[in-house]
Amino acid sequence: QVVRGEVRAASSLSTAMASKDEEMPAATPDESKEDKESARSEGDEKADSAKVEEKNGDADAAESTKAAEEESRSKEPATPKEQEEDAPEDSRAKLTSCTVAVNPLDVTINAMPTCGNKILMSLGDGGFQHLLACARANVGIKAGRYLFEVRVVELRSPAMSEHDKSAGKGGPPMPPRHLLKLGFTTSEASLFLGDGADGVGFDGEGSFLTDKKRDKVTKLPRPTSATVFGVVLNLDPKSPNANTISLFRDGARVCPPQPLPENLKGKVLYPTVNYKNMTLHLNFGPTVFAALPFKCLMPQDAAAADVEVAKDRTPTGGKHEVLFPVGLPDEGTFDWLDGYLQEHPQYSELSDRALLKWAQQSGIYRPKGYLWRHCNDRPGFEFGIRELDDLSIKRLIHSVVPLLRKSFVVMEVRNNLLAAERAKALRAFDGPDFKKVAVVVMGEPPANYKEAVQSKLLEDKKEKAASEVRRKWVLEGKKPKEKLEVADGAEDAAEEAKEPEETLEEAIKKAEAEVTLTEEELQTAFRKPETHDLTQKELGQTYTSFTIPTQEEGFDEVRFAWADAGRSAAYFKEWLAEKKLTQRVEDLQPGSWFK
Repeated sequence: QVVRGEVRAASSLSTAMASKDEEMPAATPDESKEDKESARSEGDEKADSAKVEEKNGDADAAESTKAAEEESRSKEPATPKEQEEDAPEDSRAKLTSCTVAVNPLDVTINAMPTCGNKILMSLGDGGFQHLLACARANVGIKAGRYLFEVRVVELRSPAMSEHDKSAGKGGPPMPPRHLLKLGFTTSEASLFLGDGADGVGFDGEGSFLTDKKRDKVTKLPRPTSATVFGVVLNLDPKSPNANTISLFRDGARVCPPQPLPENLKGKVLYPTVNYKNMTLHLNFGPTVFAALPFKCLMPQDAAAADVEVAKDRTPTGGKHEVLFPVGLPDEGTFDWLDGYLQEHPQYSELSDRALLKWAQQSGIYRPKGYLWRHCNDRPGFEFGIRELDDLSIKRLIHSVVPLLRKSFVVMEVRNNLLAAERAKALRAFDGPDFKKVAVVVMGEPPANYKEAVQSKLLEDKKEKAASEVRRKWVLEGKKPKEKLEVADGAEDAAEEAKEPEETLEEAIKKAEAEVTLTEEELQTAFRKPETHDLTQKELGQTYTSFTIPTQEEGFDEVRFAWADAGRSAAYFKEWLAEKKLTQRVEDLQPGSWFK
């Protein structure tokens, strides 16, 4: 419209000038001056008229542009109205039995709570800078709507490893230097958010985490010092956002409320934090760091009926136990430990396989994948990260562990069978805070263990059947079936006669339903491992030195999990005699007489 106004003005001026040239007759010398002044006057009037038209065109264009902007704004999606309302006054009795803070028994080895367990620091050297630190609060929420906050105090930037330097240059993907996850877990769940079905939360990049799934729900800038994150858990059935979890940053909502998984509804959920290369200030109330659009109570100001305090897991006598499982290679030691840890979650496992799992939960890339391993006892790391590959982190863990007041399981199949190695491990826990217990896992296992083994065998077979169905589906199922040509009028009949296509889920369920255990598998006491507990070479070099531990070695107690001392000793003697007949002797040397 602006251009059109300018064109009209120019056209009017041009027309006026042309008319002037055509209509003016040849003037005499006496009339020439007056005629020229008259013509100049008429031209000026027409030019003024053209300018007026130009201004009118500009005004019209401005009004049109303003109307277009208003129309565009009206089409933009309106910011959804906050459905959460201010928390009403609650006259019920408040939580007074404890101060809400981090539970020192529910932290990873590298997490360092301080200042009343409300400041979270972490070890940041010797390989720990690559691993997530985790912590869980000592009070859980079972009803109502409550908020907890985390303020970033500092961001640490450790020196880049060769693994990090090669990222993006044909090497492994670059792991995030700083990482933060906030959410809720049950009291006995994994401390790692998103690692299993018993936890839910968000990460600092705006993803929703649950049951090993990571769904992007918003995009957030990287956190900086003083950034405040808040997580609201809404379990109020009267609220429009009942059974949801919401994320806030510096007091502003950053994503819609996310629904809680069905399996978490009705359970007590504890605030949980995962972090890497950060120092955090946890706020459980009663005063917020960053005000939300609505008033929301915090756990410290909660009604006592809405929360549950974690059970006191301080052992009788005040001493924490350190267990040393002693079992024969490939005879269920790791399966026994898995079941024991499930029943006793207060114990933390110290082993190479636990460290490997920790690295996987921290998102560290492993070139050969996490299924590959040399053996179960010493799977090998081979990350391309010096501090992890040269076992620096393992030595640091063993120097830190005696300082922590927690219960541990030292899981080493080979070393726990060797008296000299047991003596070395015992010296690390010489202090008065620990009770050292050897647990002998030998002999005929009990019925409940056999049932668990058979259940795992069935699960393994079902998983293999499902994998085979998926493989065939990729090879054949994705190919579209050709439509058969039918005569006019017979198409409906053909459709009725045609069997419905089977979906992938249906095919997997059908294959799993057909899986059963054979008679031989029903009599199996130990699962046949795909990866041996020890390499055959290592077993051949050490099995003749294996012994059953005794209390004289320095243990406070020797327990027998499956059979008593006499039957365990007899079983071990039979196993050793069989190995001498069948096992290759790796360290055999010719004697002087033979030479």
